[in-house]
Amino acid sequence: MFNTNSNIQYKKLPFPHIIIENFFTDDFYFELEKNFPKSDKFLENENKVGRMHGDTTFGDTLYNNLLNNSKAYNSLHNWVYSDNFIKLFINFFENEFQYQDDLLYNPKEFDLVSKPVEIGSVFNNYNFEKDKIKPYLYSRLDIGFGGKNYGVDTGGRGPHIDNPQRIISILFYVGGFKKITGGQHRLYKISTKKNELEVCKIYEPKRNSLIASLQNNFAFHDVNPITDIDGQRNAFYLAISSSKRIWKPSVRNYINKKFNKNRVESSLLNKLLNIFS
Repeated sequence: MFNTNSNIQYKKLPFPHIIIENFFTDDFYFELEKNFPKSDKFLENENKVGRMHGDTTFGDTLYNNLLNNSKAYNSLHNWVYSDNFIKLFINFFENEFQYQDDLLYNPKEFDLVSKPVEIGSVFNNYNFEKDKIKPYLYSRLDIGFGGKNYGVDTGGRGPHIDNPQRIISILFYVGGFKKITGGQHRLYKISTKKNELEVCKIYEPKRNSLIASLQNNFAFHDVNPITDIDGQRNAFYLAISSSKRIWKPSVRNYINKKFNKNRVESSLLNKLLNIFS
């Protein structure tokens, strides 16, 4: 599966992330691209994920058909839902954990669960596990596409940070278009001007390339909306998450209230309501 000569670039700004070009071997990648579903196949199925214009994930008919009809997709699934996948990306960022003041726990101390946990819709503040069992890490694979206007009412709907149990988010690009305007993955930093975000890094949706980012409390990112496309922007969204909140609540300020709603600390009124309830 893996290209041993792939080019790995480590970046610390605006938040820790890595870029890996030519991630898979040519033969393996070409099978992934060849068997990637067309948009009409996605649209025949209910979109339970809602991240892209069409998504499929474990448990969906379309997803199961891919596993049954393609050795490459079957191998991809087995790899993502394995200890090796989780360990690989946790180890990529291992040296960064000690510098993350907003981490509640060390992910290296958590158990690993190598099977689908987050089935269908994405876990959020209200439905991820909060019980007292020993916390664990788990992975996820979504397969989807974006068309015109992707990034406007999909793809996070503008700058955001992933849910507070998400440790690492991973994007992998699978081609699908001849020409595209927009569709880049953008990373933001907080501007020197107060109450603003500004684009810091821009990455093109390049075939057989991967972007993995540590989802700390400054990991603002989005998709540059697609204004024109010949074809479809195909991608995998992969993630490593914790069974419980792993990042501290973000400071309640203008930036976080606007762009980081799923992590910002509760208002004083909500805290009082929680106490009395």
